[in-house]
Amino acid sequence: GADPQQQDIIIGVAAGLVGMVSVALFYQGLALGRMGAVAPITAVVSAIVPVAWGLSFGERPSALALLGVALAVGSVALISSQSPTLDHAPESKSRAPLLLAMAAGLGFGTFFILYSNTSDDSGMWPLLASRWTSAILLALVLALLAFRLGAVPLLGPDEPRYARVAVEMHRAGEWVRPTLQG
Repeated sequence: GADPQQQDIIIGVAAGLVGMVSVALFYQGLALGRMGAVAPITAVVSAIVPVAWGLSFGERPSALALLGVALAVGSVALISSQSPTLDHAPESKSRAPLLLAMAAGLGFGTFFILYSNTSDDSGMWPLLASRWTSAILLALVLALLAFRLGAVPLLGPDEPRYARVAVEMHRAGEWVRPTLQG
């Protein structure tokens, strides 16, 4: 059986917190920017962080591995510069999606580094501590949001009107010009 040390459990809890925050940053980036830019930036940053960490502590990857990192950075530049029509999302004029993608990638990379620092005989205990931490954090966030549910109406005052327009467009077979009552 696995024999986790207290340090392994603490690392698992930290990984759970970092992972949950990283997921939130990633989804916020996707909500504000183009998926074709946010996702690859997050992926490459999350891969570069552990490599940089390893290099700073004396690890020496092969030349081929370092070439792969360089190609990944270059490919993100190419993918991120593609036309916004590819994924049908508007081009964001803000740097927020880019910053959120980079922060999420930094968090995911840190998540990997944390797990790599657990002892070999810890088994699945750090992962279990991480998942429980994430679940508790999510429950707390949902509980806090539940208190605010009445502050913002779920339906706006014009929602029934918009629904009626859609119904009339469907009945008339008119998909280009919205009409209300004829």
